[in-house]
Amino acid sequence: MRKRRKFQQGAKDLACDNGQSDESVMELLFVYGTLRPGGRAQDMMNEFRYVGRARVRGKLYTLGWYPGLVLGEEGEVTGDVYEVPVSAFEQLDHYEGCASTSPEPHEYQRCKVDAVYKSGGTDTVWVYDFIAPVKPDALIEGGDWLEWIKQEKS
Repeated sequence: MRKRRKFQQGAKDLACDNGQSDESVMELLFVYGTLRPGGRAQDMMNEFRYVGRARVRGKLYTLGWYPGLVLGEEGEVTGDVYEVPVSAFEQLDHYEGCASTSPEPHEYQRCKVDAVYKSGGTDTVWVYDFIAPVKPDALIEGGDWLEWIKQEKS
């Protein structure tokens, strides 16, 4: 049986709770860009269990070929939640450029936020928060990267 670690709701942690890398310890991850189903790096998520479509509070910006989520009280961003083993965060942090071995300054930090599912249920999930400066005119109205990409291509 897989275990999911419990953590304080609303806490904004920047590292895994106890550093365990046991494959049986699972966490939830909210993805909103290239890691989503249909995104250019979706294959990285194939081995993980898909939980569902959800939204988090914040604004989404285009940064070229990938988006950045700026967490906040205003706006909502659409994404997908996966259950991933704690050990997978090393590779995911590297992909997002915020691993301890990644060059600084980092564009992202991994933290926990509340996600609301289409069904109305909620979970506290890990998310990659964009912490570098953004251009206001790069805002993605509607907060959905995949929908925005479709519109840009048409």
